[in-house]
Amino acid sequence: PAGFFGAIESARELSRILKSRPQDGGTPRVVLLEASSRPLRKVLLSGGGRCNVMHQTLPSASDLATNYPRGRRGLIGPFSTFTQDMTREW
Repeated sequence: PAGFFGAIESARELSRILKSRPQDGGTPRVVLLEASSRPLRKVLLSGGGRCNVMHQTLPSASDLATNYPRGRRGLIGPFSTFTQDMTREW
């Protein structure tokens, strides 16, 4: 899922950049290469396409990260940058 998220956000950012610089012209194009014949299959298996962690807004990134014992320390930064509200909006 991270690769798909990255590709979508890269295309959005590239589109914003090109709109601000019309002299560069062109249509933004981001290519995502996937080895699997069934992209995002694991997402369907793990949550049926529904987010499993966003049912309740927690007060802080640290509180959210406590739900991920093996990755807690490494997730505090990303959870602080890309908040739960931003995730829902996206």
